[in-house]
Amino acid sequence: MYQLREFYAPMLRIRERLRSKNVIRLKVSKVAHEEWTRLIEEAIDLHETRKQLSPEFEKIIDYENQHTRRPCFRDGSLSWRSARN
Repeated sequence: MYQLREFYAPMLRIRERLRSKNVIRLKVSKVAHEEWTRLIEEAIDLHETRKQLSPEFEKIIDYENQHTRRPCFRDGSLSWRSARN
């Protein structure tokens, strides 16, 4: 029993950490989408509004893309690697 606990405990912690990050990522994505939709609907000059807001929302997209890479395990620790690697 001790060996099983020692074997699975680190994997369960990693799984929970990944799940927690995904929950937060989904919440941020949902709020950003709602806010973008609201701002675009209220815009008088759609082109100018998009031009002004795009850099801020692109940062959210870039962050999300950077943190949704597949996990890679090295030396029992979790690190991130691009899906291309």
